[in-house]
Amino acid sequence: MIDGSDNATATISVESQPFSVAVNPATNKIYVANSGTNTVTMIDGVTNESFNMLVGSAPKFVAANPVTKQNLRRETPARTP
Repeated sequence: MIDGSDNATATISVESQPFSVAVNPATNKIYVANSGTNTVTMIDGVTNESFNMLVGSAPKFVAANPVTKQNLRRETPARTP
C-alpha cells in the first residue's frame, strides 16, 4: 500500500493466489480477488485493516463502482469434461 499524501508504504497480507485488484476512491476501499482461497480481501484505505469474504469458486476479477458504491466479482466458470 502506498499513501498518496506522503508516499509512506505499508505491507498488507491477502489470501492465496491474489489475481486482481480494484480500488473504490469514493469509499477508500481496496478489493483483492484471491482465487486460491475463494475469497475477496477488502482493505480499508484509511486504517489498512483488512478482512476476507468467502465469495465462491475461484474469483478472478473484481471491480468497484464509485458512483453506486457497488463492488462486483467474477468467478471462474466450472469446467466440464
